This record gives sequence, structure tokens and C-alpha cells, in this order.
Amino acid sequence: MEQFRSLKNDIDDVMYLRIDRETRKIGILVDDYDVSCQAIVDQLDRATEIERQSQ
Repeated sequence: MEQFRSLKNDIDDVMYLRIDRETRKIGILVDDYDVSCQAIVDQLDRATEIERQSQ
């Protein structure tokens, strides 16, 4: 859970929502990198899985 918390804190520190007016998709601007919401979810899922395996 520690890894998950750390990743979440990192994301919270640098995350800004960005809405693409043309495609109506919500993206996330992370420290100047444009990341889709799904990519963030995938990262968090991966971190959760690693955490589970390490217990």
C-alpha cells in the first residue's frame, strides 16, 4: 500500500485536468506531460498489484 500511496501523492502534486474541446476527452497534465486518465488508472492498478504480491 505504501507504493500506491507514494504514487498517488506524486500524481496529486503535479496533476491538472485538461479537457480537449474537440474530442471532449478529459486528459491529465502531469508535470508538463499529457497523460490520459486510463494511463493513470493503469499505473495505479500496476502499483496495487505489485503491492499485493509483495505481501
